[in-house]
Amino acid sequence: TGRRLMGSEINLESLKGTYDRYSEEWATWSYLIDIVEETAEEFGFKGDRSSEYRETGALDTERGGLRNR
Repeated sequence: TGRRLMGSEINLESLKGTYDRYSEEWATWSYLIDIVEETAEEFGFKGDRSSEYRETGALDTERGGLRNR
């Protein structure tokens, strides 16, 4: 498991605090999350966790960030 946000290896469960330590990379990652959620919504999924990603820096992969409408 790695911490390279712009590389090929990302540990989604340990992103907490990443936005403080790697603010530029986090901004890029956050933008990517927005694009993925917008695209998913176009296909009938509802993204309801964007604010949680930004506030905590955590991606809870067990609960999921998108749910089917």
